Amino acid sequence: MADAPATNDLPDFIEKRYLPSTGNSLYPTLIEYVTQERQTQTVVHRIIGRASPEVSLGVTDLRTGTMSMIFANNNTEFMTYLATGVILTLRSYSNYKLDRMHFAISGPISAELDPETRSVWRVSFEYAEVA
Repeated sequence: MADAPATNDLPDFIEKRYLPSTGNSLYPTLIEYVTQERQTQTVVHRIIGRASPEVSLGVTDLRTGTMSMIFANNNTEFMTYLATGVILTLRSYSNYKLDRMHFAISGPISAELDPETRSVWRVSFEYAEVA
């Protein structure tokens, strides 16, 4: 009996959140990078004449950031796919902290043809995680 493939041998991909069985998956050659930050709603109130401030604790927002992917093809179908205005799900077998992250694209999408190879595209966009 053959061994099961290691989970990091499986490809990362993006799918439209509620339509995974309809062939709506996007397979980048590489998820180049993902930046992420979280904004806290905590407010610190500095009081004149006091050494310690008053603090109003707040919840922490979901992740926001930028994502960059490499596509090894010469068409731009990925631009149409990413610009559909739906919630997307990142499936990452190589990074469990990103696996099953639901997000929406929240800013411009840029695509750049690699000037050296002229055969791969670097696609970058801003995202906002959604519940």
